[in-house]
Amino acid sequence: MPDVSQSITVSRSPAEVWEVIGDPLAIADVLPMIESARMDGDLRVAAVAGGEIVERILEHSDAERFYTYEVVDGPMKLESYLSKLSVAPEGDGAVVLWEADFEPPAGVPKEKVAAGIDQTYVTGLSALRGSRERGRRAAARSRHGTTELALRPQRQVRPGHR
Repeated sequence: MPDVSQSITVSRSPAEVWEVIGDPLAIADVLPMIESARMDGDLRVAAVAGGEIVERILEHSDAERFYTYEVVDGPMKLESYLSKLSVAPEGDGAVVLWEADFEPPAGVPKEKVAAGIDQTYVTGLSALRGSRERGRRAAARSRHGTTELALRPQRQVRPGHR
């Protein structure tokens, strides 16, 4: 079981949802803390206040609608961080699942880091719902223009974590 897991049910088809979030650079449209993102080979470099987060995209499958990534460098020096973002059919719509396994830096309680990751995932998934973030409409963009997805968050954090 992952250390942190967040999911939302979406009233759109998995293909429509994947079109919005399947590009690893879409993270800049989803997370308000990310000012911009660019790819450098298999590395996603996300600019945040105070620096950059560098993540290696390990797997990306449009057919299976998922990608996995690991944090290579960033402001918080985690021992390890592996995350997966996926979209799957659920009923008449889809479920978006964002989960992570990680090891915190020495001396930092895992629960504290889990709470921060959990909040980041909640913020990102809420932005897909079209909530107001940083004073603007934070709707993810698709090739067909701006797409707002009707979502319902479902919190799933491993027992022992907030």
